[in-house]
Amino acid sequence: MLGLLTYRRISDAGALAGLFFEYIGIRKKVAVENILRSNLNITLVKAPQLVSDNYKHLGRTFFELLALDRIDLKQDRDYELILPDRFYDCISSGAIFVSAHIGNWELMGKILFEKRIPMAVVVKHQQNEKIDGLINRQREKAGMVVVYENEIMKLRRLIEDKYCIALLSDQDFGDNTVPVNFLGHSCFATEGPVYLANKFQVPVFVCFAIRQNTYFHRFEIKSFELNTSLSMDEQVQSYTTEIEKIVTAYPDQWLWHHRRWKVHA
Repeated sequence: MLGLLTYRRISDAGALAGLFFEYIGIRKKVAVENILRSNLNITLVKAPQLVSDNYKHLGRTFFELLALDRIDLKQDRDYELILPDRFYDCISSGAIFVSAHIGNWELMGKILFEKRIPMAVVVKHQQNEKIDGLINRQREKAGMVVVYENEIMKLRRLIEDKYCIALLSDQDFGDNTVPVNFLGHSCFATEGPVYLANKFQVPVFVCFAIRQNTYFHRFEIKSFELNTSLSMDEQVQSYTTEIEKIVTAYPDQWLWHHRRWKVHA
C-alpha cells in the first residue's frame, strides 16, 4: 500500500502511526524518564511535547524504512549531503562509520549507496523474526549489505573488500563493556568502532542524518581522528561525546525509548 503513495504521503502516514503508538503508550514512560534524567534540562512541563514530537518523527522514519526501496529522493530538493574534503580518496581502502538512532539513519544508508559508497550495516537480531527479516530486506533492496554483529568472518571479508562499515553505537542492549559518560550519567558503550578501526587501520567518520524540516534531510559525514595514544575507554568516550552533541542539538529526533543508562551485573 505504501508503495502506491508519494514520499511525502508515506512520511505523513508514518507521523499518524507515531501518534497512535503514543496514544497506546508503547514505551512512553521510558522515553519520559530518559528525557527528564538527561542533562538537557527539559522540564516535566515540556517533556510530554518533546515525546509527542519524537513519536511522530519515529513514525515517519519507520514508514520511510518500510518503503525504502521505492522512495526516490532528489538532492537539493529532498536532501543535502555534506562530505569532508577528499572523502572518496579517504574511503578507498574502507572505513568505519559511527552513527546513531537519530534522524532517518536508514535513508542515509540508501543515499550513500546511491553515491557509490559501498555500505555494510552491522545489525542485531530483532526479537521478532518477521520484523527482523522485513527491515533487513528493505536495507538490502536499498543497496546496503547487512551483517549481524556475530558474523565475524563476514564482517572481516567486507572490511578486506574495502566496504564502509556502519555501526549505530548509541544504545546498550546489555552487552556493552566500556564505561562512558553520556548526557550526564555513567553508562556503557561498545568498543566495536574503535576496535575495528585500530585492527584494520581504516579511518573513522561520524555520520548523522538530521530531519531539517518535515520532508528535507541533512546527511553529514565528518572526519573523526581517533587518538591511539589514549586508552580504549578514552577513545570510546571520544566518539560517545560526538553522539551526545548531536542528541543535545536535536533531542526530538533521537530514540529515547531505549533504556540507555543500564547497570550491568
